[in-house]
Amino acid sequence: MRIRTLLFAFAIAFITFGLLAAPAAAQNQAGVVVDYGNGNVQHVCVNFSTPTINGLQLLDDAGFDLDVQSESNGDAVCSIDGTGCDYPNQNCFCSCSGSGTCVYWGYWILDDNDWDYSSNAVNKQIVGNGGVNGWSWSDGDEPPLLTFEQICGDD
Repeated sequence: MRIRTLLFAFAIAFITFGLLAAPAAAQNQAGVVVDYGNGNVQHVCVNFSTPTINGLQLLDDAGFDLDVQSESNGDAVCSIDGTGCDYPNQNCFCSCSGSGTCVYWGYWILDDNDWDYSSNAVNKQIVGNGGVNGWSWSDGDEPPLLTFEQICGDD
């Protein structure tokens, strides 16, 4: 009887103090840089528990207000925080028609501390731990170069 009571008390202590809690999921991080084309640049570090996420999930999880046009070949970002084209009221590339200049949300992937233009649809670009995606409302300019450490590093 005494052993059963002791085992019961031991089990209650484990549960109470969280000793039997499941281990926390591994925390991954990736960075996002957004250049609005008017001197305003934002950067956000995003935590995620899956091994990878796609570029649209990363941008959305960073907390930006998005207008996205979904097509069979993938998604395109039309507007970030109100900058860009007002999809669905406008075409996602509304600033590219007729003027000779095409201003749109360019999508960039940081690779070896340099930006590479992404020709992938945002929902098809895979981002892993330590990745950085950049966005620039321009006619093809890169966003400011910020490394993962600058975005997600400890202060």
